[in-house]
Amino acid sequence: MAKAEASAFADDLFDLVVVAQALHWFDIDSFMAEARRVLKSNGLMAVWCYQRMYITPAIDDIILSYYTQTVGSFWPAERRHVENGYRFFDLPLEEQNLPPFEIGVDWDLQQVGDYVRSWSATQRFMREHGWDPVIALTDSLRQVWGNATQKRLARWPLAVRAGRLI
Repeated sequence: MAKAEASAFADDLFDLVVVAQALHWFDIDSFMAEARRVLKSNGLMAVWCYQRMYITPAIDDIILSYYTQTVGSFWPAERRHVENGYRFFDLPLEEQNLPPFEIGVDWDLQQVGDYVRSWSATQRFMREHGWDPVIALTDSLRQVWGNATQKRLARWPLAVRAGRLI
């Protein structure tokens, strides 16, 4: 295992370097130098992150309130890069214009709660306060969800930046 900024890979080895939901944790200058080293001439780079989950407007409003109000102050500062879709990273790419992408999964209420419980901000909240705020969140969601075992499509838009490294 190696850091993204200092891998053990040979020079000019890869046609493509991909970073999924992690660029905001890297030292960008060091990482870009390493990517340039391991990419073949005319190599491609793709970086992406997923945005906030969307289900229905009523559900989304409750989750947004939880995201911003309940655990908002517990998000690490780097989260802002995810929220802005990595747009403000100065990446030396000959960027391609890509169609919109999203991922989706059918989840019931418990699965949504388990996902929200996995958020770093939720975990930090729980460590600091000693209780689980997702219990109150799922109680609120239950009011608009209906049958808790009913599956609903949860979607995450992907913010993708990709192109040739220049």
